[in-house]
Amino acid sequence: MSNEVDQAPVVLVTGAGSGIGRATVVHLQALGARVVAVDRQPSGLESLTSLEGDGFRTFAADVAEEAQVSEAFEFVMDVFGRLDGLYNNAGVLGEMAPIEDYGIDEFDRVLRVNTGGVFFGMKYAVPIMRRQGSGAILSTASTGGLIGSPGQAAYIASKHAVVGLTRTVALETARDGITVNAICPGMVDTPMLASVWEGRSAVSEEDLKKEIAKFSPTGRMASPEEIARAAAWLLLDRPVYLTGAIIPVDGAQTSE
Repeated sequence: MSNEVDQAPVVLVTGAGSGIGRATVVHLQALGARVVAVDRQPSGLESLTSLEGDGFRTFAADVAEEAQVSEAFEFVMDVFGRLDGLYNNAGVLGEMAPIEDYGIDEFDRVLRVNTGGVFFGMKYAVPIMRRQGSGAILSTASTGGLIGSPGQAAYIASKHAVVGLTRTVALETARDGITVNAICPGMVDTPMLASVWEGRSAVSEEDLKKEIAKFSPTGRMASPEEIARAAAWLLLDRPVYLTGAIIPVDGAQTSE
């Protein structure tokens, strides 16, 4: 590899196989970063094979399993020898049900992925970044971390927890050259959002997107690429005094 490539920042992205994660991986590499794409679904990682090169790697891991997260960080350090950015993006929506019908097993599963995955990522990234004296940690919290939503007890609880983790770890690392922030996407045109409405409407996919877009002040959903650009700015430009921030990227949805 050239010296220029050797000096490019290294970013680990979870939930990299689809949606916002995939768009962020593509955008980061286009900006010259070296990227390790992590996803528990091999099919999602296979969709990124066109990006393979000296500055790109994939690693199959379930962020809900601490041992697998630890192995992912070991892989990053073995391959690149450093970690400049972590994007905790992996998440699941979970079942839609009123609180009295919500099963504890499903509640635990959603929190294990959405909150536990962020916790594990921070736990293993912080010591590496402390040794380096710099780094950026970013998590996807969602507008679900700022407001409530009927029928989504586990998802909303998990994303509020991500907000709390972000603020806490930002305070713990404020003097270590590490930034710790979260972005809160609103309605984004991803498979996860589509799953909310799956089976609930007989209209076409195009009409369904129009129906969803009515809930946004902008009159449309965001594209994954739009969220990816915000994520890349926080991961690569890394404004050092911007830490502990919970940033809506929601087309003013939470401003109403």
